[in-house]
Amino acid sequence: MRRTLRWLIGLSLALLLLVLALGGWLLHSESGLRWALATGIGVADGEITYSAARGTLAGGFEIDAPRVELPQLRVTARQLQLRLRPYALLRGELRLEALRLLGAEYTVLPDAADEPAPAAGRPGRIDLPFDVVLQNIDLVDNKFDYGGDDKLVFSVGASEIAIRAGKLSIAGLALRQGDLSMRASAALDTTTGWAGEIATEGEWSLPAVLHRGQLRLSGDLDALAMEMALEGGGELRLDANLERPLEAPGIAGHLGATQLDLASFGIDGPIGKLDLDLAFDWTNNKLGVSGPIGIDGRSLDLAVTGLEVIDQQLHVDALKLGSAEVGQLTLTGRWPLNPDAAAGTLAVGLDRFWLGDWRGELDSLPPRVTGTLALTGHVVEWQAEFDGSWSRGEPNGPLKLSASGKDQRILVGPSQIGLGRACSSSMARWAWVSRPRSASTWMPARSIRRCWRRPGRAASTPARASTPKSATRPPGRWRLRS
Repeated sequence: MRRTLRWLIGLSLALLLLVLALGGWLLHSESGLRWALATGIGVADGEITYSAARGTLAGGFEIDAPRVELPQLRVTARQLQLRLRPYALLRGELRLEALRLLGAEYTVLPDAADEPAPAAGRPGRIDLPFDVVLQNIDLVDNKFDYGGDDKLVFSVGASEIAIRAGKLSIAGLALRQGDLSMRASAALDTTTGWAGEIATEGEWSLPAVLHRGQLRLSGDLDALAMEMALEGGGELRLDANLERPLEAPGIAGHLGATQLDLASFGIDGPIGKLDLDLAFDWTNNKLGVSGPIGIDGRSLDLAVTGLEVIDQQLHVDALKLGSAEVGQLTLTGRWPLNPDAAAGTLAVGLDRFWLGDWRGELDSLPPRVTGTLALTGHVVEWQAEFDGSWSRGEPNGPLKLSASGKDQRILVGPSQIGLGRACSSSMARWAWVSRPRSASTWMPARSIRRCWRRPGRAASTPARASTPKSATRPPGRWRLRS
């Protein structure tokens, strides 16, 4: 019995010494490092190659020119530096004290099985047998190849990313990509519906103005509050509440802007400064917006209901824009977002709508238009009909316009304009032909016929008028360019 006991004790000691020897070899030798690298990547159905490896798992190591092949991803780099603390596993913690990856390039590989990606579901809790702590992460000069002509170049770092008892924390996360610089932190409890908070801030230049932004998300997977603020080129603020953000989201909130300079964002258009004070609601895939807006100091009221995209068409139940000063514009209908979608129809109503440059001062007697505009077709082939009247103070008259466009050619006419008490009417056809920029022009497709009638006189016989000088160039405000 004693002999058997001594034999068992001796065998246990031998096995213990063998485990210690294998552990020492694995943690404190370069050959153990190479075996661990190959085995660890092999578990993920991948392989690793490199030009040189120095160091050990216990003391830290460096790898020159690593190349990792995974089923759908290839990673190559100039150098990888990593320092682990394997003995931290004895207290239930996997700790990485430092990771530095230089000149990494990530290439997404095609899926041989060509299977569709599974639909993203509601994430569950992170339940690991030990805590994971990653510290001092520094990924420098990374390149991401997503299959286009250009590669996305970025650098990212973090002071700590940790998962402790199902709680995720991120501290000191920093991202730099071109002129964009961002910082972020997070604290989320995956055991209680991912409740917590994410905060980010960043700055960038577009095109030459420095912008600074902040974004804060708080809540859980059932209800999320979002706050966003932007400075530079004006001020912008967004506050919103999201219900079930990962399922059928409903969003309600407020969007405000003060003297927002669109040109500072690289948006070149007729609007200089924009002011917003809008409430919005997104429910059942329909967007509603209401509130005052300011365009270069001109105040207008905006109301949009039932804005949605169906079968590559933008649908609008109702849009109203205007003020007592500018007049009123209403719009309803649908319009295709690309030429392959079905033809659309828009109905636009104008009520004493001011025809002029909103950025300027209001004339004492501004020209105004009242009527309906029917627009049908696509962007590349459309037809428009307007039926209404114009006025400028006391002078007024009927206004009928007809136009169509196709293949970079616009045909205007026949159209009628009643010139007040002088009662002048005209029928005209004009064609816009797209040519090289220096030669694009309006061309008269039919001579203009004018009929004048003055008080106390009979109408004169219609006579053909010679082509006016404006036939080769409409007034500058209406000039079109190819």
